[in-house]
Amino acid sequence: MRGEVPRRRNYGPLYSLPMMIWFTVFFLAPIIIIVVYSFLKKDLYGGVEPVFSLESYRSLGNFNYITVTVRTIFISIVTTVITILIALPCGYCMARSKHQTLLLLLVIIPFWTNFLIRVFAWMNILGANGFVIEFLSRAGLMDAYLHVAGALVRAREAVEGGIRYLLRSDAVIEFLADIGLLHRSSDDLTMFLYNQSAVILVLIYMYLPYAILPLFSTIDKFDFSLLEAARDLGATKLESMIKVLLPNVRGGIYTAVLFTFIPIFGAYTVPLIVGGMNSYMLGNIIADQLLKSRNWPLASAFSMVLTAVTTAGVIVMMNLQRRDARLVETSKKNGGAA
Repeated sequence: MRGEVPRRRNYGPLYSLPMMIWFTVFFLAPIIIIVVYSFLKKDLYGGVEPVFSLESYRSLGNFNYITVTVRTIFISIVTTVITILIALPCGYCMARSKHQTLLLLLVIIPFWTNFLIRVFAWMNILGANGFVIEFLSRAGLMDAYLHVAGALVRAREAVEGGIRYLLRSDAVIEFLADIGLLHRSSDDLTMFLYNQSAVILVLIYMYLPYAILPLFSTIDKFDFSLLEAARDLGATKLESMIKVLLPNVRGGIYTAVLFTFIPIFGAYTVPLIVGGMNSYMLGNIIADQLLKSRNWPLASAFSMVLTAVTTAGVIVMMNLQRRDARLVETSKKNGGAA
């Protein structure tokens, strides 16, 4: 008919086809392989046999594996919390600074260096003949350090002694010691490497930029006049930060948590190089099952645990972001109606 507007063809699916193929080949296909392998039987000489089996998932109930899983969750949570607490003031200072480009460059510079080189650099810093020990010795601060550190160790032992007395269960105490919540014996105060503290410290250093960048991006868009308004209404500087700034940058906090918790939860290199036996994590078990035991189904089962936990974390964060978006939209509508 005359005057009828011709329909335009929708080329959106055609444009997105290369990306769909990419994700299917390099993301979905490996996940499917891991899922399938986790339900197969281990071959005698490595690899898998095409026989359905739940043995790998039954093996996950091994007490030692449960201990490593809880330890991995504990290290990941502690490292993520400390990283976010450091990244928040860093992102705030960068957003308020006149030298944002320079500060961004300083944050990004570590990415220019190989990951392993940075880990080995920390070994030279924390090692028995490393920079920290050398500095304390040359500066004449070793005695003062040992005095302060010894006092902290004694205080920690007193607290842990109370916990052990309250628990009165050797099995529970042993489990808490295995995951790092309790210490088995007095530490060598000059030993900075090959313990859980070294793993947490190096992981914080490695993934701090991943937390700073999304926080800076979010805080930089914040209207800082709201802080001044809160101060004018009687709030202290700390109160204005907690009640005004933090609720408005929650999206950046959620992103920073995801960008740090997920890679830390699957960390392998850092616990292997700077950690001891009490720092063994799930990533190390997966590598050992693949390379040493050649138990591919069990390694796949552990990989499914990692995938399930990280996926759950992503879903939780996405739901929180959606809830915040709905709250903002509701408040805008109420404000407009008023």
